[in-house]
Amino acid sequence: MRLPETGFLQDGVSMLPVRAVANAAGGKVGWIAVTQDVRVHGKDLNEKIVAGSAYALARELAAALCLKFRRSRRLLR
Repeated sequence: MRLPETGFLQDGVSMLPVRAVANAAGGKVGWIAVTQDVRVHGKDLNEKIVAGSAYALARELAAALCLKFRRSRRLLR
């Protein structure tokens, strides 16, 4: 599956686009404008806002979406 946005590595940690991944997994994303927080299924994430899009740690986003997270060192091309 291809997402409309790509993730990135930050200090060796995978950061994924919250809305793109949540939408692909059937998750519910919420934005709290006052605090500028992103929630997935009501769970607050430690997100980073980049160019107007929220990115979260892959493991944290997977947990909020009740998805299994598998770490791989293989590069995708």
